[in-house]
Amino acid sequence: MVAKDYNKIRGGSGSKAEVGEIDTSAPFRSVKHAVSLFGESAFSGEKPAVRKSKSPSAERLLGKEIRLHLTAKELNKLKDQLRDAEATKAQALSELERAKNTVELLNEKLRVTNEAKDSAIQATESAREKVKEFASEIGIDGSMEEAAFPSPSSGKDRGNRYVGAMAELHLAKHQLRRHRLEHDASVGSKLAAERRAAECEASTRENAVRAGEISREIGDVKDSIQRMKLAAVGSKEREASAVAEREARKKLQRVRIRESEAKLVGLKAARSSSSDHGIVEAQLEETSSEIEATLNQLKNVELSDAKRSLSEAVEEERLLRNLVDALDSELEEIRREHSKSKEKESEIGERIGNLQLKLLKANSELEMLLAEESEIAESSDEMRASLQQLASETEESKRCAAEMQRKAEETKLKAEAMKAELEELETELKIAALEAEEAKTAEAAAVEQIEKLSRKTRSDSHLSISRDGYETLIRRVDETERATTESKVAAAAARKASFALGESEALKQLESIRREVEDIKAETEKALKRAEMAESARRAVERELKRWREQEKKKAAELAARILSETEKNPA
Repeated sequence: MVAKDYNKIRGGSGSKAEVGEIDTSAPFRSVKHAVSLFGESAFSGEKPAVRKSKSPSAERLLGKEIRLHLTAKELNKLKDQLRDAEATKAQALSELERAKNTVELLNEKLRVTNEAKDSAIQATESAREKVKEFASEIGIDGSMEEAAFPSPSSGKDRGNRYVGAMAELHLAKHQLRRHRLEHDASVGSKLAAERRAAECEASTRENAVRAGEISREIGDVKDSIQRMKLAAVGSKEREASAVAEREARKKLQRVRIRESEAKLVGLKAARSSSSDHGIVEAQLEETSSEIEATLNQLKNVELSDAKRSLSEAVEEERLLRNLVDALDSELEEIRREHSKSKEKESEIGERIGNLQLKLLKANSELEMLLAEESEIAESSDEMRASLQQLASETEESKRCAAEMQRKAEETKLKAEAMKAELEELETELKIAALEAEEAKTAEAAAVEQIEKLSRKTRSDSHLSISRDGYETLIRRVDETERATTESKVAAAAARKASFALGESEALKQLESIRREVEDIKAETEKALKRAEMAESARRAVERELKRWREQEKKKAAELAARILSETEKNPA
């Protein structure tokens, strides 16, 4: 009966066990079969080569350590950024201090320049007043002689003072433009330094807050790691005790298997030597049952160990999957931040490109402005040269006018002398005419007396003279008197004609001198008009340049405000 059951067990050992059930049939036909089935390690004192995975607490500790390492790396990165921000802040503060010193220096220069500008404006006003006085002196007001013959020394001094005042005004304006450009540049650098300092302070505050948060997180993680380490130590101790207990149970089962094996060998030997095979078979069956039960227990222990290892592996896989998911999420977050930083870098690059284009445009406009300023300086130099030439021409015209005035005075004196002589000649001519009249009267009286005497003589003494002789005598007397009178009249007429000719020549010279004076006066007026036109053109150019500079300054201020607002809206 027992042999029959044993054969059933042996026959059932080859049958296939159902899935999900434990095969409790005898898995061996002999001890050698059992040894070959379980291996030598199952019956030796060595530890079975079962792969033992880490405990869940150890896996959690590993994940915490990885997170701590990543957080420490991020903290180091933030510390580097904080150091860079501190260095940038220190540099920005030093630049701000330098900019403040530069602004103070430029303010001092601007104050000095304003004072120089005020003095130059006063000098310009005084020069303009002097020019107006000079123009009024050589202008239309007053008589021709006063306009044509001013004092040469006073005009020369006024011209020199005007040229000097114009030169000082041009120099003061040039210095004012240079100081204004330097002041605008310093104001721009000051605004940029203040903006950079504000950005550095904001970044420093943000990094400090972030560093505090990360420090708190690191402290929390360290506390959690410490607790996890303590829990891991406890779990390792419990696991070691459980492993020691399982090893003790395995050793006990191996000892039982060895005892059963020795008993089985003894029973086999007794069966071969004994005649009572039924008892031996029963004992052999009992020993086989004990061995099978021990092997089942050992198999159950190994199966429980395998299940525990499998559950630990599943838990480890779950933790690793969670860790991988966390790393994937962090990687995705880093990628998003990287893409955002790329977009910000591209936006900043585009903004920098636009600013560089605007800077190039501003530089080109500045070069154009400097070229225009050089042209204005050249035109101012030309205007000064023209004014100097005008002053020299004015001096020359004054000298010519003085010379002509001297000649006119001499001609006047000559004309007055000739007029006096002419009046004297006219008086003499009148006297000669009176004398001629008196001579004619005397002649008529003499003729009458002669006739009376002749009649008396003829009547008294009967003096006889021929008529021809008488007429001849009378004719000779008349001719003599006529010749004397005609010679006197001719001499007086000749002297009068010569004086009249000299007077006409003097009048002609005086008229020509007056015409030359009028020409010089017209040229002087034209030169003054040219100077006034040049001055008005210079003022128009300066007004246009001032308006253009105000527009450029306004554009620069608007651009700086827009850049500052964009920087505040989109911090780097």
